[in-house]
Amino acid sequence: MSPSLRYWKEIILWLGPCLLLVTSFFHTGSEGSTTVIGALSPHAVKWLWIHIVQVFVFGLMALSLLLLTPKDGSVISSVVYFCAFLFGILYIAADAVAGIATGVVLNIYALEPSLDFVAIEGILYSLLESDITRDLFFVASLSWLIATCALALALLRKKESWLVSASLVCAGIALFLGHGLVRGSVTGIAMMVVAFVYTRNAWHEEHSIRMIR
Repeated sequence: MSPSLRYWKEIILWLGPCLLLVTSFFHTGSEGSTTVIGALSPHAVKWLWIHIVQVFVFGLMALSLLLLTPKDGSVISSVVYFCAFLFGILYIAADAVAGIATGVVLNIYALEPSLDFVAIEGILYSLLESDITRDLFFVASLSWLIATCALALALLRKKESWLVSASLVCAGIALFLGHGLVRGSVTGIAMMVVAFVYTRNAWHEEHSIRMIR
């Protein structure tokens, strides 16, 4: 791999987890209030921008798995490709509905507080808790879990670091359970460990080649 391609790969591997860690830290849940409006209205602008950024975050996370997958044509690698691709599409779609769409509605309501409270609350609840949203999140999260576990196994078969495989499984379980403050942070940190090990190994390999030359 050329140095420029390797640098781009490292940027992608680091950027997704770092952005996920930051957005998870500022991610606000709908707990602590009897209404969605009461919980999220004070954070309407922040809520919207966090979920706009997370469109890129989850795309980068899916791409990270694809970049780490061994190009050996095996069944397990094909499983990683398919599930990572499915995760990237469905999780972004689900988070756009539950995050961006609700953020737009919240900001409209902030500008027009005379709008019917019950109607707006119903729209927000439907976007967050509808069967379609829940199903999208479940299938996407399950795809992520399968992809990370399959990748962990594929890398172990290639005699790669056990720390990378353990971190991938940890990230898989955490994001499967959600991407709020705790679970999102755990996922981000676990994927940063993966990025660190890859970067360290790549630099050691480049240094060894230079020494030989």
